[in-house]
Amino acid sequence: MSLTPRDALATAVAAVAVLVYAGNAAGTWYLGSNRWAIGTMALAGIAGCSLGARIDRSPTPVVALLGVLGASAGAIAVAGLATGRHGLLLALLIVQLALWAATTARHAAVRPPHAAS
Repeated sequence: MSLTPRDALATAVAAVAVLVYAGNAAGTWYLGSNRWAIGTMALAGIAGCSLGARIDRSPTPVVALLGVLGASAGAIAVAGLATGRHGLLLALLIVQLALWAATTARHAAVRPPHAAS
């Protein structure tokens, strides 16, 4: 098991995404706008991605799947900002939580690569 403090921070970022969705559903302040909520959630996702990223020298199918999920999150965010649809906000939340869960599980199961000296 090789979870790090960065994984704990990524968990906090995932919680922010859930809170943004809940704030949007409740019509709280600027989060009552789907576009503002999507933008906020996209920024949280970018922060979570930078926290969860580990560079592997030999990418695995799991890493490729995480890349596809990340690209999907980006496309959903762009489409959501363009249309302001609530369904895309929900889709973005689901993809971000899937990314967080898969990345955390991968970090728990795989030792981190050693940095080159």
